Amino acid sequence: AVVSTQSTGIPMPLEVTSYPTLRFIVDNAPEGRESELFKESLHHFTNVKGTLEKIPPQQSADHLAKVVKMNCVQLGLLINGHCKDSANPPILDFSVCHNVPFLKIT
Repeated sequence: AVVSTQSTGIPMPLEVTSYPTLRFIVDNAPEGRESELFKESLHHFTNVKGTLEKIPPQQSADHLAKVVKMNCVQLGLLINGHCKDSANPPILDFSVCHNVPFLKIT
C-alpha cells in the first residue's frame, strides 16, 4: 500500500540536486537558527521513521529506516549542542542510501 505524504505530514522527496540549496540555507541561517532547523529536521525524520515502522518489512524500507533512525540520533546530538563550535558543518552522505542522505557529524 502506498502511503500519501500529505496524510502523514512527511515532506515530499527531493531530488539529490536540491540538497546543495538546502546546505546553503543552513550555512546562511541567522545566528542561533541552526538549532531550529535541526529540530524541524528531527521532527520530519521522526515522522518518516514512524511511517516506515508501520509498513510490512521490505529490504529497501529496512535500509531506509536505518538511515532515518541514525539521522534522528545525529540531529538530537546537534540540537543539544554537540559539535556546536566545530568549523565543519554536517555532511550529507549519499553513499549509504541513494534516496536519503546520512547526516555525518565531523
